[in-house]
Amino acid sequence: MKKNIPINMSNDTQSESEKSIHVFQKISFEKSKKILNDHNLNLTDTEIKEVMEFIHKLAELTIKEFILK
Repeated sequence: MKKNIPINMSNDTQSESEKSIHVFQKISFEKSKKILNDHNLNLTDTEIKEVMEFIHKLAELTIKEFILK
């Protein structure tokens, strides 16, 4: 099951009308595992979860700091 994760991409200096919330969908664990295995990265379930959490956080920060500014 995919989770919709609301991410507040606004900063404290924005007015209420300028603030926005973007919703990202995390891909499922099974799909993550398939993607990593397809690229010859045979990781444990724990490692897959950690990699995907890191990638999601990196994407969130990239969007927040470089795209939405």
